[in-house]
Amino acid sequence: FTAKICLLEVNLSEILRQKELTVLKSLVWELGGDDLEHDRKEEVYGDSANFSNFARKDVLLALAKGVLLKSDSGSTPASKHDSIDSTSGLPSIKSAASWVAPNFMYLLVNIVLYKWHTKSNRERFQSIKCLKEMLRFLPSQDSPRYMPQIMSAVNNAMTSPSSPSDLLDSDYFSKLCLVAVTTLFDFIKIVTSHDSTEVGENLVSIVVTLYPLFDTTED
Repeated sequence: FTAKICLLEVNLSEILRQKELTVLKSLVWELGGDDLEHDRKEEVYGDSANFSNFARKDVLLALAKGVLLKSDSGSTPASKHDSIDSTSGLPSIKSAASWVAPNFMYLLVNIVLYKWHTKSNRERFQSIKCLKEMLRFLPSQDSPRYMPQIMSAVNNAMTSPSSPSDLLDSDYFSKLCLVAVTTLFDFIKIVTSHDSTEVGENLVSIVVTLYPLFDTTED
């Protein structure tokens, strides 16, 4: 409707400037959807209903192009070429990061943590995958400040459900733990690249979070 019916009356750059966070949140959420082209089978929820309507590379392209659109004066339309890395031929991560990184805390709270506590198991799974994808945009020098929130998100995923109404099947929980652990390791690598002492100071929390992996107690 926006593109075809209201093309002459609607300015996409203006929409992005007015609804920037709403658009950004929607795009970043799509990054967590299952993508059979990039995800291993162990990282796929297992239900076609969870597959994103868009390939992850197209979402990255939309993020990169969105940066251009929201800063566009209207005189020169943003092109697909401007959103592509000239070396790799892939969507520009650097361009997308310039939009995601300044809003990382907003996205972490309003997507990852919020959806984990209020949504279905499918959306919980997607929220953790979304966090994993978000880390590619996180500057290493900013990473320590997000330690409490990211550790909380990973810990949520690693903790077995305690109520009968929230029981998860073993296959689902195994996949959830895998995505959570790889997310944690990715985050630790980012933090370490900036200041390894931050990891040392939070070592106890990291070990406690990983403890369910080593709990071999049988009922």
